[in-house]
Amino acid sequence: MRVCVLVVTAVVALATCTQATTQVYQPCAGQADAVLLAQPGVPSQYVFTWSGVGLPTFGITSFKQPVDAKDFSVNCSRLAEGYVSDVVVTPAGVEDHQSTTLASLIEFSGPTLDKGEFVRRTILDTLTFKPVNMTSSSATLVSTDNLIAVTMEVNTKSGISKTNPHNFFATNSFSVDLVISGYTYNSTKSRLAMEIVTTTLERSVVRIEQSRDINDEYSPSIFRRTTLQSTDNTGANEAHHAWKPVVFGNTTRKSTNMTVSFIGELAALDYSPANTYPQHIITASYDGARTAMNVVNVTFSTKGDKATAEKIIAWGSIVGPGKPFVPAMSTTLLATNITSYGVTIFAFIAGSIYLLVLRATRATHSSQTV
Repeated sequence: MRVCVLVVTAVVALATCTQATTQVYQPCAGQADAVLLAQPGVPSQYVFTWSGVGLPTFGITSFKQPVDAKDFSVNCSRLAEGYVSDVVVTPAGVEDHQSTTLASLIEFSGPTLDKGEFVRRTILDTLTFKPVNMTSSSATLVSTDNLIAVTMEVNTKSGISKTNPHNFFATNSFSVDLVISGYTYNSTKSRLAMEIVTTTLERSVVRIEQSRDINDEYSPSIFRRTTLQSTDNTGANEAHHAWKPVVFGNTTRKSTNMTVSFIGELAALDYSPANTYPQHIITASYDGARTAMNVVNVTFSTKGDKATAEKIIAWGSIVGPGKPFVPAMSTTLLATNITSYGVTIFAFIAGSIYLLVLRATRATHSSQTV
């Protein structure tokens, strides 16, 4: 089996924006596919990692100080064994690390995973990913049976995700888009959930945050952003992995799926023996420190609880430092929100507000004339 591993550095411009050409480095050619992206001469604060070895895993590591690309090296032997969080070597020292592992697909029936009936579980280390030729800041990894495709892209400036217009990202972040197609269900009434395992350094803590902001999505205040937020022992934000729903019919995406999050602890692992997982991939140490582990289950649907046996599932997320990026309100975003809601609905809301203001004005005028 050919090992496919991606290591990506997001460049931090310490002063003005640098338009240098991104270069590709492959330090483990012949043993494993490893790719390191960097702009020559520009120090990098963060490194993004992706591995298709065993369980699909991606993450973000920040360094204690920015380092140049020439100071990076990769532990190819560890990388070939399936380790992810400790394959990058740099004299700068590691400040923090957060990895996300796509552990398994859970097939179930019922409204939600916790209230439904468990059918079966497919652990994703049974998949083999095709070799990927990384020639730019993005790449797509596809399993040999074409069941799962993961597209990864480094964001060198802030913007909106191409595949999920609900996901805003900041400079030095990493977009991860997942598409599941051709899954063979045991029942036409079944649904799918993805089991996601998050690991951080022992001194870090991962918490689940869910928020609504009128200026961070195309359908304001309706859907929550779910964030796996890691913080250090002082409470300072270190890194995040965040995603939002894709509203069915409101985007140009081929398959638009709403994602509903069900937060689990380790109970989800009870569906099969713990030794089913290659534990060293999930709980690998970094710089000799043990890691903390959390589990989140994400259910997919286009029709809420009524969705069953969906042929295509799409899920987009953002990995980055600090907290999720929330853009400032603008006239362009406001116009997009109006379009998303629909002119008719917006006119109804605006008309209702107008009538309330008019009524309040009349009441005030009457009280003044008495």
